[in-house]
Amino acid sequence: MGMMMAMGAIVSLGASCSDDHENEGEDNGLTVNEQRMEAIASQYVSNTIYKTYGAIADATDRLYSSLADATARFKADPASVNQSDIDNICQIFLEAREEWEKSEAFLYGAATDFGIDPHIDTWPLDADGLATALKNADQVAKLEGEDGIAYAGGKLGQELLGFHGIEFVIFRDGANRKIADLKAEESHEAFTKIGAHVTGLQELIYATAVAGDLRDRCFQMEVAWNGAAPESHVARVEEVELPFTVNGGSKSYGDNMLAAGKAGSVDVADGKFSNCVLHAHSGSGPNKPRQNSAHCHQALPTPDGKGYAVVDLGLDSLFEYRLENGCDDSSAKARKFHIGIPGAGPRHLVFHPNAKMAFVLSELYSKLQSVAWSSERGFEKVLCSVNTLATGDNGRPDDRDLAAAVRMAPCNKRVVISNRGENSLVVFDCCAETGRLKFKSRFYLPGSWPRDFLFLSETL
Repeated sequence: MGMMMAMGAIVSLGASCSDDHENEGEDNGLTVNEQRMEAIASQYVSNTIYKTYGAIADATDRLYSSLADATARFKADPASVNQSDIDNICQIFLEAREEWEKSEAFLYGAATDFGIDPHIDTWPLDADGLATALKNADQVAKLEGEDGIAYAGGKLGQELLGFHGIEFVIFRDGANRKIADLKAEESHEAFTKIGAHVTGLQELIYATAVAGDLRDRCFQMEVAWNGAAPESHVARVEEVELPFTVNGGSKSYGDNMLAAGKAGSVDVADGKFSNCVLHAHSGSGPNKPRQNSAHCHQALPTPDGKGYAVVDLGLDSLFEYRLENGCDDSSAKARKFHIGIPGAGPRHLVFHPNAKMAFVLSELYSKLQSVAWSSERGFEKVLCSVNTLATGDNGRPDDRDLAAAVRMAPCNKRVVISNRGENSLVVFDCCAETGRLKFKSRFYLPGSWPRDFLFLSETL
């Protein structure tokens, strides 16, 4: 229940930029609303974040240990490793993956700040790149060496790391890999087309090094949040010199969140954050499991500076909170607008400079919409809706195509979005009067999984 509440929670912080300390002598007692918020935060951090990251850390530790043991035995005598060993490794992998997917509901904090999410969960796996890497005997030797884990994490690239790299080795065609296949050469097309004679042992060496890197990064998430994480996990994170505190300071992410809402808990440029106000969303959407609950994905100021808009992926809705009574107004009511496409999963929006409309990008159905907005009435109606994929459909059901970022081009006459999976940037002309969107161009990127992008010039 703690996770469900927190996943749909919006926290509003007011920043004081005054040097006036007239309130320092006031009673530090908490109001009823502050006590409620503090209780929710405590339950959420302790019972959801700490437990989930702890479970991921433990499972990935077991995964690495089981792979390392199987690889060592396989190298000494392939007959000493049987199908039950592979099945056990697969089961541990699934347990770790299940906990990771739970944690995707709260990827803010360490997972984002330290780049852990793309490092361990980039999809799809670059099978061609893997074939080339494992064909290189020197590279395999480095993966097997004393610093193999560090080599994997620093040299392979995120398209060959994390869950999906290990998955390729221990699963095949939706089932546990057969031990007989590991005792033969790799037969995947990416390998055979370049004449890569890669053995099961070489694959297991690769999977073990990647599992060690996965474990280290999951330890990093756990330690970064939980100041009371196991000493062995802390020691490992320190040994491999991974950062694990907020902004390089002394606080863990858990301590930082538990201090939220207390005046002076976080410093800003000219003063301190004032009290925190909680607004909670509830409900769910039809696209399971991504919409099991509210999922606030973005918050940004409205063009008039009198409120802020929230994009809720789980509820297929846009919310607007008006701040006529200040940032710490707990009575502020939300104006809710459903985007009209159940299951689309709105991810981000950007306002047009004319302050008459916003452009909303939906992740799950790869849709871009223009939505009328005004200061008086908020989000009013959908003006135009277009697909972002070259196929013209809603994307593939296994989440291999997911729209990501949306930005106004510097000319303010076009909207640009990124598609993950299709790995493209797409440009749409937009009419400032009607909100009409018209496809202009598509650029396929050489990289993978473009979450965001920036303009470095004003030529577009």
